[in-house]
Amino acid sequence: MTHQRRLVLALLILVFTAALWFLLSRAHRDIRSAAPATTGRSAMTRAERLELEKLQGPWKFVSLEVEGDRKPENDFGKYSVVFKGDQWIVSEGARVAAQTTVVLDPSTNPKSLDAFPPPGKGQPIHGIYLLEGDKLTICDRGEDTGERPTEFSSEPNSGLVLIVYKRGHD
Repeated sequence: MTHQRRLVLALLILVFTAALWFLLSRAHRDIRSAAPATTGRSAMTRAERLELEKLQGPWKFVSLEVEGDRKPENDFGKYSVVFKGDQWIVSEGARVAAQTTVVLDPSTNPKSLDAFPPPGKGQPIHGIYLLEGDKLTICDRGEDTGERPTEFSSEPNSGLVLIVYKRGHD
């Protein structure tokens, strides 16, 4: 084989390898970003699965505080929440107002919760949660992409939302 042919063959292999690497890395990134919504359930650890089982069933809003401003019950009292599998379903009466795929991490302190809406239906919500018997407290930034909260508070101008639920319906 001539020197020129070897060079051309080496360049073709290099281009092919670079293209393959690009396609595979992009596919891997797409799979990782979609993982919570599409494959998160099968990838759950035993601890995550056990923690999610504790949340199953209906929950009722007890209080809602946005940036230190406690909202009156008529702003949130008509809503209820159900954890069904890895789905977090918020309803207003019989109408589903929102549905997200939930990924819990009970190994963090405080425990973390990520809620992934369906594609095109908003941004993921990254928060923390505390389950105390029949009381569930969640603190998050809503769809704000800031850092995950580190404590259960909602101070003015913090961007934080603090929600308390109780297990069951009224």
